[in-house]
Amino acid sequence: MKIFNRPPAGTYPVYYDQYFAQVPSDQLIEELHQSHNETQQLVLSFNNTFGDLRYAEKKWSIKEVLMHISDTERIFQYRILTIARADHRVIPGFDENHYAANSRCDQRTLDDIIEELGSVRHATITLISNLENDIWLNEGNANNNKVNIAALAYMICGHEIHHRNVIIERYVPVIIEKTDKKLTYD
Repeated sequence: MKIFNRPPAGTYPVYYDQYFAQVPSDQLIEELHQSHNETQQLVLSFNNTFGDLRYAEKKWSIKEVLMHISDTERIFQYRILTIARADHRVIPGFDENHYAANSRCDQRTLDDIIEELGSVRHATITLISNLENDIWLNEGNANNNKVNIAALAYMICGHEIHHRNVIIERYVPVIIEKTDKKLTYD
């Protein structure tokens, strides 16, 4: 199995560290599969009616959190592809709140959104799996920050885990309170 080493410190924005810490091992492809499976299992334990649930006023709904994971992963895929193809342009940033506000998640089901997230994850795994080792640390400029392919790949995985933990910590207690039953997603 191919091992995708974590990027060395100083080769990516420091705030990525909080996400890298979420990824348990250097078996990145396995971790990407595992992370998606855990997110899918968690979300499928909810009734579709909880997709629009917000744990507090002006916070994203569960559907918006999932679309944020998907949107961010697509953007990071593009960043990886751009750097892998030696395109040296500055890759723009994005406003996550603007994307969430315009996602129209409220018109979709949780099942539909988790299916889309699965398709996005499949594309990520395919892209990363086919990268050659000699470009793994190639750098580019994304959102005016120096970053390499390795950092972007680990960020994708850690970002999903971070947001799944937010769902567990902040949304699940509200669901349990509303339904008075234990969810099984472990």
